[in-house]
Amino acid sequence: MKFETSEYSVELIDESNRLYDSSENTSSYLFKYNIEEEFQPSSVYGVRCRQSDSSCLISSGGGASALTKYSAIIRNSELWIIVGDQMVCLELPSLSLKWKQKVDSATCFQLFPSPDNEGLIIHGELEISKVSFTGDILWSTSGKDIFSGDFRVYDDYVEAIDFNGEVYRISVKDGTSELLQS
Repeated sequence: MKFETSEYSVELIDESNRLYDSSENTSSYLFKYNIEEEFQPSSVYGVRCRQSDSSCLISSGGGASALTKYSAIIRNSELWIIVGDQMVCLELPSLSLKWKQKVDSATCFQLFPSPDNEGLIIHGELEISKVSFTGDILWSTSGKDIFSGDFRVYDDYVEAIDFNGEVYRISVKDGTSELLQS
């Protein structure tokens, strides 16, 4: 999966089948960031930056996350990635770890720029959150069940549908949630 801007080209590689510290792995990485060292990694991504030939391996616990076009965002010289139940920020082009933040109790599905340009919106399995560009959780809200349905970002709110088909409208500004359909 490639993420590109006019300045950077970054490739994310699903390395979930990798034997984490084995010499039998076919690819190598300059840096390794094991976000939750006390747990066996459930999600492992390789990251390569073409501009610097830098690379890193990021692993996290929590529920396994899938690598999609909504797994990362590049802005200026920073790369934000959701992996497992965490979000990390890497400096570009070096791929040095700036910060990490647990943003869901289970796993993260998608990452979006906040329409108000004040941070990032994370669609998690159990929580919808807004995180600042410096890693502070600005707000977080949950529903009656897991957010496994459609998810859309609008100018002033996000709309999330849970496992039971209930629709939540969540304010981008402060995270207040309104149940639209039950």
